[in-house]
Amino acid sequence: MKELMPVETCLILNMLDNIFVKCKTFSQTGIQRGNFKDHLKRCRKTIMCSCSVPDIQYPWVGQKDQLFSYLSRCLYEQIRPVLS
Repeated sequence: MKELMPVETCLILNMLDNIFVKCKTFSQTGIQRGNFKDHLKRCRKTIMCSCSVPDIQYPWVGQKDQLFSYLSRCLYEQIRPVLS
């Protein structure tokens, strides 16, 4: 059996990039394959996530792009080393 090789021909890559694909994470259809990385960059910011200290049942939930800012202010996260 032959080894699989990546496609490097511009003509074929351009044809593949025009295929419409579906984002399974957001169930969004009609995204051109060539634009999928841009779609992911935009959508990842809107993913909802929880506080990273769920072991103490802290209720914060927000968008993923807000998590870093939140964690820098989270008092529970700051005292976590003392609690461990």
